[in-house]
Amino acid sequence: MVDFVNSWSLKCEIRVKQLLSWIGISAVKFNDWKKRYGKLNEHNGLVPRDNWLEEWEKQSIINFYVRHPEDGYRRVCYMMMKNPWGQT
Repeated sequence: MVDFVNSWSLKCEIRVKQLLSWIGISAVKFNDWKKRYGKLNEHNGLVPRDNWLEEWEKQSIINFYVRHPEDGYRRVCYMMMKNPWGQT
């Protein structure tokens, strides 16, 4: 979008601000895009979060669910909330 606006601004000799107005993009948003232009999209996916489950917790949930095949996932979830360590 940055290249598009800049190129048409030069070709047509129209101010960037006017083009943004016609397109419906705010100048603030366009300037944010210009600051990030050429940079990689870096998400915080590699940073562990406090609320992520550890492997032993995931395995405990799976084991509890396998031990209760006759119950639906909602009931099993409720059962795990009442019995968080999965003992039956």
